[in-house]
Amino acid sequence: MKQFAIVLLFLIFFTAVIPIHAQSLSYISQFTSDITIEKDGTIQIIETIADNFEDGPGHGLWRHIPLIRKGQDNKKYKMGFTLQKIQRDGIDEPYTREDTSQEAVIRVGSSTKTYQGLHIYTIAYKVTGTLGYYENHDELYRNITGNEWPFPINAVTTTIHMPDVLPISSMAISCYTGLNGSKAHDCSYKIASNGATITTNSILHAKEGLTVAFSFPKNIIATQIPTLAQQDQSKKDNSIKWETATPGGKVRAALFILLGIGVVGCVLYWYLLLPILIARKYYKSAFSKINTVPISFDPPKTKTGRFYTPAETGMLLIQYDSPRFIVATIIDLSFRGFMKINERSKDNFYLIKEEKDINCLETFEKMLITNLFGASNEVEVNALNDNESFQSAIKDIYQAIYSEMKKEEVLPEATIYVAKQKKIALMIGAILSCNTLLFFASILSLFQTYYTPYGLSQLLIVKGLKRFLSSQERQLNFEADKQFLFERLLSYATVFGIEKIWMERFADANLTSPVWYSGYENTAFAMNSFSRSFTTSITHLSTASTIVTSSSMSGSHSSGSSGGGSGGGGGGNW
Repeated sequence: MKQFAIVLLFLIFFTAVIPIHAQSLSYISQFTSDITIEKDGTIQIIETIADNFEDGPGHGLWRHIPLIRKGQDNKKYKMGFTLQKIQRDGIDEPYTREDTSQEAVIRVGSSTKTYQGLHIYTIAYKVTGTLGYYENHDELYRNITGNEWPFPINAVTTTIHMPDVLPISSMAISCYTGLNGSKAHDCSYKIASNGATITTNSILHAKEGLTVAFSFPKNIIATQIPTLAQQDQSKKDNSIKWETATPGGKVRAALFILLGIGVVGCVLYWYLLLPILIARKYYKSAFSKINTVPISFDPPKTKTGRFYTPAETGMLLIQYDSPRFIVATIIDLSFRGFMKINERSKDNFYLIKEEKDINCLETFEKMLITNLFGASNEVEVNALNDNESFQSAIKDIYQAIYSEMKKEEVLPEATIYVAKQKKIALMIGAILSCNTLLFFASILSLFQTYYTPYGLSQLLIVKGLKRFLSSQERQLNFEADKQFLFERLLSYATVFGIEKIWMERFADANLTSPVWYSGYENTAFAMNSFSRSFTTSITHLSTASTIVTSSSMSGSHSSGSSGGGSGGGGGGNW
C-alpha cells in the first residue's frame, strides 16, 4: 500500500511538472496577411510570418490550411487551393506537401538543414470558392491565422484589397479573437474606399486566432459556384447492434419504451412547454418588475453622483444602438458649452467647437468631439458623410456607451447582443419545425430587456423622466416658464424621440433662442425645425456609418466567431 501511494504521488508530480517544462518558448512576433479579392472571385493571399523559434534547432515551419468550408445551408464545400510561392528570409525555400482530403499541409524547410531564432516566412497562395453570397451583400468570412498554433502570436495585421473603389458606407467589418467559438472583439479595423485593414489589439495566445467578416455590395465580384465536398466513403458503420448491445428481449423492449417516452417528452417540451415558459418570462420581464412609474424630474445618477448623460439614459432604456444617442449627445454638449450649432442655410448645419477642456467628459463624449472636429474648430454636418475617421468611430462610440453602463452594474454580465442572437436562432428553429407557438413566443422574447436589480431601480427613474417629458397634463408644467428647464432636458427628450412633445409644452412660454444655437428665426421654436432636420441628417449619417451592426449583414454578425469561416488551420515548427 505504501509503495502504491509513493507511485501515485510520483505520477501526480510528474503530470503536474512536465507540462510546465514542456511549454514552448517559441512565438510569432508578427503575422501579416495580405488578401486581394479578384474580379472573378479568386482570393490571392500572401502570409508573412515572423517566426521566433526558441525551442532549439529545427528544420523550418509547417502550415496547414483547411480546404473545406461550411456553407449557409450547413453543407460542406470544397475550396480550390493553388500554392504559388514559399520563401524564408526573402529566398525561395524547399518544401513538401502532405495534403489530405480536408486540408493543405505544407512542410517548409529541409531535413538536412537546421535553424534557430527569428526567420521570416512568406507563403503565397490562391483559393477559390471561399466567398459567401447573400441576398443583399457578398462576404469574405475567413479565419486569418488559424486557431491551432501551439505558441502565441504577438500581433496580426490583415489588409483586404478590393478590385474597385467603393463607397465606404457600402462595406462592413466584424473581427473576432480568441479560442474557437469566441465572440470577443479584441481587434481594430479601418475601412477605406478600396478595402480595409484589421489589426489585433493584444497577443493571441496558443490556440487563439483572428477571424474577419468583410461584407461588400453584390455584383462587384463574380459568383463562383461552390463544389460540394464528397463524403468520406471510408467511414465505419457505427450503427448499434441490438443483439450484441442488449442481449435480452425484455431489455430491448424497456429501451424502446424509454426512448419513446424521451421522444414524446422532447416533442411536448418543444411544441408546448417551451413557448409557455418563454411567454411567461417575457410577461414577468415586461410587466411584473416595474408595476408603477412615478414621475421623475431628473435622470438617474451614477454611483459617483453625476447624472446619466442622454446617451447613457437611452442605452439603459432600449439596450441597443440608436443614432439618436449621437444627436442627443451633440445637443447636450452644446448646452454644456462644448460646442455650438449653427444653421447657415436651410438644413445646412455647422458645429463649432468651443475652447473648453474636454478631459472632464466621459470617454464616449471625448471620442465624439475628437472624431467630429479632428484638428479643426468647425465642421459641416453634411461633410461628415465623407469623414472616414468619424464614420469608423461611431461603432466604437456606441461600444463605449455600453461599457459605461456595464461599469455601472445596471446590465448583467451576459451581453444583451449574445442573448438576442440566441433568440433569433430559436426563432429560426421554430420556423424550421413549424412550431407556431414557439415562433410567436420567440418574437416576444426579442423585446425582452435585461437588468440587474440595481439596474431596475435606475430604469424606474428613466421611465419616470420619460413620463414627465411626454406628459400633456398641465399640473406637471410647474416649471414650464423656465428657459433652463427646457434646454437642460431637450437632449433627453431627443434620445426618447419625444422632443416635439417637449417643445409643445413650452408653446406659450415665450422662450428665447439658446445661446448655443442659431438659426433663421430668433426664437427657441426655430428649434422645432432644427430638431427635425438635424436629427434626420445625423440619423442618416449614423445609420450609414454603423452599417456593421445591421441585422441585414447576417453572415458577418449574427453567427460570427473566432475560428469561423473559411481558412484557419494553424502550424508550428519541426
